[in-house]
Amino acid sequence: MINKIKMYKFILWLLWPVVFNFFFVGCAKNESSITIKQELEEVTSQLDDAWNKGDATAFSKLWIENTTNISPMGKIDDGREALEKNMAVQFSGRMKGTTHKLIIERTYLLSNSVAMADGISEIVMNNYEPWRSKFTAVFLKENNNWKIAHMRAYVFLK
Repeated sequence: MINKIKMYKFILWLLWPVVFNFFFVGCAKNESSITIKQELEEVTSQLDDAWNKGDATAFSKLWIENTTNISPMGKIDDGREALEKNMAVQFSGRMKGTTHKLIIERTYLLSNSVAMADGISEIVMNNYEPWRSKFTAVFLKENNNWKIAHMRAYVFLK
């Protein structure tokens, strides 16, 4: 009987790291993926706010210096400066008064400082039907803040 008790204690001692890892470390990984999505949604929310205010400077500050943005119409902005100039033109022209919403559907954490997101972009313009497109974005962590490195919007959805 004493040998069986010792054997059970030994088995429990061996299994403790597995049980600990499953319940505690496994749960932490799950929360981590939620945190990444929330962090990226914070960036896209700030981007939407800047768009909705027509603020090209605030909009461009959410992107890295050598960023690339490809619009649903195929317009490519290389670099933050080009992006800011283009958005200033858009916000004072045909995009003036529009509202913008990025909806992240999936996130991918590629490393501690690189993440990707797929989702839907929506632009609402006066009394017209909203323009919707799919997008993929790459985010880089700079100085502990996520910024957009590359965003590619696909053609507008019907």
